[in-house]
Amino acid sequence: RQFVLDTYGVDHVVYHSPCLPGRSNLDPYLDKTYSDAWIARYIEQGYLHIDPVVARGQRTVLPIDWSQLEMTDRKVVRLFGEAKEFGIGPHGLTIPLRGPSDQLWALFTVAVNTSDRAWQSQRRLLMKDLILLAHYYHQRVFDIEGGAVAIATDRITPRELEVLSWTAEGKTNQDVADILSISVETVRAHLDSIRHKLGALNTTHAVARAFRLNLLQ
Repeated sequence: RQFVLDTYGVDHVVYHSPCLPGRSNLDPYLDKTYSDAWIARYIEQGYLHIDPVVARGQRTVLPIDWSQLEMTDRKVVRLFGEAKEFGIGPHGLTIPLRGPSDQLWALFTVAVNTSDRAWQSQRRLLMKDLILLAHYYHQRVFDIEGGAVAIATDRITPRELEVLSWTAEGKTNQDVADILSISVETVRAHLDSIRHKLGALNTTHAVARAFRLNLLQ
């Protein structure tokens, strides 16, 4: 990170991947220079679900220039407005990355606080090297973390187990949401998280693994 900061004069560098073993959208592998306060705010406001960088990064392999994103949605405008208050942006470049399969994806981002004119010049310089740097970093992380196949049961939260337990009883997502007084979207997020942590292909597979590991009684 420090090499990129010093060499290219950017303000922030971030590597984000929810697809490594034991990780999920709710608990991704994150190497960042963003402040913990911004990460907490981002999670608290549910910005993951509206972040156009994340949404596009899952669908494309092309670099994403923040200045070219559509900024008509009020929630997206608020996201980038708050990010700026935490010293992030307004300009950034995100490189989507893929591993051995499309299931292993990540985002490598640099962000700068500069003028529109200065960004156009800096962007051209960054583009030449950043793609190579991003792929090198991604490969290094995968080499170190990707081989860890042990199921991260210690990272599973009580709420995730509670949601999976009710699902194992045959309850629908709406049923679980009503029982626990949470939204259906939150139920889905917890199920997505525990599936990743258990290395399960689907919810049924997650239930079976949880029973084998004595996580469900």
